[in-house]
Amino acid sequence: MPLVGVQEQPKKPQEILPEIVNVQFEWEDGYLLPPTVPGLGVEFDREAARANPFQPFERPFLSRDDGSFTNW
Repeated sequence: MPLVGVQEQPKKPQEILPEIVNVQFEWEDGYLLPPTVPGLGVEFDREAARANPFQPFERPFLSRDDGSFTNW
């Protein structure tokens, strides 16, 4: 499905791990703009990523009064 990354984007670019992905897509008036540089338009700092490894965590499960699970 095209654009699934955009549909699932919880924050604006430049707010998502700016110390690791220090060049990200431009955002203007609610739109992601196409990159003006060669490539995908992002730069990834591998050393910063190594210094900030992923920390797994358990998301809370929401349930109804009857004990069944529900969504957010």
